[in-house]
Amino acid sequence: MTSLIIQEAIKAGVPLIELMCKIRKGISAELACEEINRYNDGVEAYAYGDDSFESRKSIVVQIHPKRAECFGVTVMRVPINENYPNAGMKWKLHSIDIFCERFRSVIEDAYLSQPGAHDDAQQWP
Repeated sequence: MTSLIIQEAIKAGVPLIELMCKIRKGISAELACEEINRYNDGVEAYAYGDDSFESRKSIVVQIHPKRAECFGVTVMRVPINENYPNAGMKWKLHSIDIFCERFRSVIEDAYLSQPGAHDDAQQWP
Protein backbone atom coordinates (compact mmCIF):
# COMPACT_ATOMS: atom_id res chain seq x y z
CA MET A 1 0.00 0.00 0.00
CA THR A 2 1.36 3.41 -0.98
CA SER A 3 1.54 5.92 1.84
CA LEU A 4 -0.53 9.09 1.76
CA ILE A 5 2.55 11.30 1.48
CA ILE A 6 3.73 9.42 -1.64
CA GLN A 7 0.28 9.68 -3.21
CA GLU A 8 0.19 13.40 -2.43
CA ALA A 9 3.60 14.01 -4.03
CA ILE A 10 2.67 12.03 -7.16
CA LYS A 11 -0.60 13.92 -7.49
CA ALA A 12 1.18 17.28 -7.16
CA GLY A 13 3.95 16.24 -9.56
CA VAL A 14 6.70 17.13 -7.09
CA PRO A 15 9.65 15.10 -5.84
CA LEU A 16 9.33 13.20 -2.61
CA ILE A 17 12.36 14.06 -0.54
CA GLU A 18 13.73 11.08 1.36
CA LEU A 19 16.28 11.61 4.10
CA MET A 20 18.18 9.16 6.23
CA CYS A 21 18.23 10.52 9.76
CA LYS A 22 20.69 9.53 12.45
CA ILE A 23 18.93 9.20 15.80
CA ARG A 24 20.39 10.88 18.88
CA LYS A 25 22.04 8.60 21.42
CA GLY A 26 19.55 7.33 23.97
CA ILE A 27 16.54 7.85 21.66
CA SER A 28 14.77 4.81 20.23
CA ALA A 29 13.78 4.58 16.57
CA GLU A 30 10.19 4.14 17.69
CA LEU A 31 10.20 7.37 19.72
CA ALA A 32 11.92 9.30 16.90
CA CYS A 33 9.34 8.09 14.36
CA GLU A 34 6.44 8.94 16.68
CA GLU A 35 7.79 12.44 17.31
CA ILE A 36 8.26 13.17 13.61
CA ASN A 37 4.98 11.60 12.49
CA ARG A 38 3.11 13.73 15.02
CA TYR A 39 4.35 16.88 13.19
CA ASN A 40 1.91 17.01 10.27
CA ASP A 41 0.64 15.28 7.15
CA GLY A 42 3.61 16.23 4.96
CA VAL A 43 6.28 14.32 6.87
CA GLU A 44 6.40 10.58 7.43
CA ALA A 45 9.09 8.69 9.33
CA TYR A 46 9.63 4.95 9.51
CA ALA A 47 12.34 2.56 10.59
CA TYR A 48 13.93 0.22 8.09
CA GLY A 49 16.15 -2.83 8.08
CA ASP A 50 16.12 -6.29 9.57
CA ASP A 51 17.54 -5.46 12.98
CA SER A 52 15.31 -4.95 15.99
CA PHE A 53 13.44 -1.67 16.37
CA GLU A 54 15.37 -0.90 19.55
CA SER A 55 18.83 -1.30 17.99
CA ARG A 56 18.28 0.87 14.91
CA LYS A 57 20.45 3.96 14.73
CA SER A 58 18.78 5.59 11.71
CA ILE A 59 15.29 6.14 10.37
CA VAL A 60 13.92 7.15 6.99
CA VAL A 61 11.98 10.41 6.78
CA GLN A 62 9.93 11.14 3.66
CA ILE A 63 9.07 14.77 3.17
CA HIS A 64 6.60 16.41 0.81
CA PRO A 65 8.30 19.59 -0.51
CA LYS A 66 5.61 21.77 1.10
CA ARG A 67 6.95 20.64 4.50
CA ALA A 68 10.65 20.62 3.63
CA GLU A 69 11.29 23.92 5.39
CA CYS A 70 11.39 22.18 8.76
CA PHE A 71 14.45 20.26 7.63
CA GLY A 72 15.90 23.23 5.80
CA VAL A 73 15.70 21.24 2.58
CA THR A 74 15.66 23.38 -0.53
CA VAL A 75 15.03 21.85 -3.94
CA MET A 76 14.66 23.53 -7.30
CA ARG A 77 14.24 22.44 -10.90
CA VAL A 78 17.34 22.82 -13.06
CA PRO A 79 18.05 21.82 -16.68
CA ILE A 80 19.36 18.28 -17.08
CA ASN A 81 21.96 19.54 -19.52
CA GLU A 82 22.68 23.22 -20.00
CA ASN A 83 23.52 22.59 -23.68
CA TYR A 84 20.06 21.11 -24.26
CA PRO A 85 17.60 23.25 -22.29
CA ASN A 86 14.60 21.57 -23.93
CA ALA A 87 15.75 18.10 -22.86
CA GLY A 88 13.95 18.38 -19.55
CA MET A 89 14.48 19.29 -15.97
CA LYS A 90 15.61 17.54 -12.82
CA TRP A 91 15.41 18.40 -9.14
CA LYS A 92 18.54 19.63 -7.40
CA LEU A 93 19.06 19.64 -3.65
CA HIS A 94 20.53 22.81 -2.19
CA SER A 95 20.86 22.07 1.50
CA ILE A 96 19.80 20.02 4.48
CA ASP A 97 19.76 21.62 7.90
CA ILE A 98 17.46 20.48 10.66
CA PHE A 99 16.32 23.69 12.30
CA CYS A 100 12.98 22.54 13.67
CA GLU A 101 13.71 22.27 17.39
CA ARG A 102 11.16 19.50 17.78
CA PHE A 103 13.18 17.27 15.44
CA ARG A 104 16.57 18.31 16.83
CA SER A 105 15.60 16.62 20.08
CA VAL A 106 15.48 13.20 18.39
CA ILE A 107 17.62 13.57 15.25
CA GLU A 108 21.36 14.17 15.30
CA ASP A 109 21.98 14.45 11.56
CA ALA A 110 20.18 14.08 8.23
CA TYR A 111 21.44 13.26 4.77
CA LEU A 112 20.25 11.98 1.41
CA SER A 113 20.55 8.27 0.84
CA GLN A 114 22.15 6.83 -2.27
CA PRO A 115 19.64 6.33 -5.07
CA GLY A 116 18.43 2.80 -5.70
CA ALA A 117 17.11 -0.04 -3.65
CA HIS A 118 18.97 -1.70 -0.79
CA ASP A 119 21.44 1.13 -0.25
CA ASP A 120 21.65 0.39 3.48
CA ALA A 121 21.20 4.10 4.22
CA GLN A 122 24.60 5.04 2.89
CA GLN A 123 25.10 8.76 2.66
CA TRP A 124 24.89 10.34 -0.76
CA PRO A 125 27.81 12.77 -1.22
